[in-house]
Amino acid sequence: MDTVFLIIKQVEGVKSLAGVAANIGEAAKLLAKWEPDCPDNFNFLGTKEEYGVTRHLFNIPFNMEYLIYEVPMNSEVPAELFKKEYGGI
Repeated sequence: MDTVFLIIKQVEGVKSLAGVAANIGEAAKLLAKWEPDCPDNFNFLGTKEEYGVTRHLFNIPFNMEYLIYEVPMNSEVPAELFKKEYGGI
């Protein structure tokens, strides 16, 4: 395992670490556990680079509440992953 998946929950622009998974399948299982209205399956749309790490994109109704990033093991996590978005103080 060279990477881990960080699941970050974002509510009104405020981000917090919701969970850590060993692989993308485990991350999907955690989302299904946390969201009772989670569909039985959801489609992977691709990846994009953000803040020097890989963000995984899915077509799930709560996609904007949960951000899934793949980061290298034993590395420093970019502080930008946890900075508040959408303005504010």
